[in-house]
Amino acid sequence: MKNKMATKKLSAKAKMRILIAKDTLKWLAAKKLKLAPGTYFNLPNKSVPTNNSKKDLNRKLDKVLETVSKPCDVCALGGMFYSMVRRYDGVKLYEGNTEYASGPNGSEVYVSSVTGSIVYDRLKKYFSAQQLGLIETAFEETIMGNCVNNDDDYYRLEDARVFAYNKPSATRLKMIMENIIKNKGEFNPPKTNDD
Repeated sequence: MKNKMATKKLSAKAKMRILIAKDTLKWLAAKKLKLAPGTYFNLPNKSVPTNNSKKDLNRKLDKVLETVSKPCDVCALGGMFYSMVRRYDGVKLYEGNTEYASGPNGSEVYVSSVTGSIVYDRLKKYFSAQQLGLIETAFEETIMGNCVNNDDDYYRLEDARVFAYNKPSATRLKMIMENIIKNKGEFNPPKTNDD
């Protein structure tokens, strides 16, 4: 009699997390993402004009991103947000920040960025707050997030902080996304402490 290992079927959300990680690697390779630690999600300068009307600001961000030729400045979560938007949409332009700049016709308005709170809020549909804190900590190389409830949480954040420490930002992002794919939709940095 053969001893078969039971294979756990992936949940729909785990599959979505894996697709977001794979897409993040794809968009990084396609040069749609420019890594900028400390920055959540900035659109290229003056790339998304708006007339500030309700109809214009209700445009879907995924369709807008299709027209943006220069890369967006992102951190790891910003890159995942970009991938989530391109794959699953649901984000409207009005969720972004606008700025005014001089143009040929006087003052013009552009959507310039998406705040960290919106990036977090949207990604929490797929990833837990603890997972987002671990991912952000690994990319930023410093303890991030407010998900420390006990010593175990702190040790996991420390594991994440040293996961890809002192590697170039593109290498850190790749290592994080590959870890998510390998671990069936969960970022699981190896333990560095003996406790």
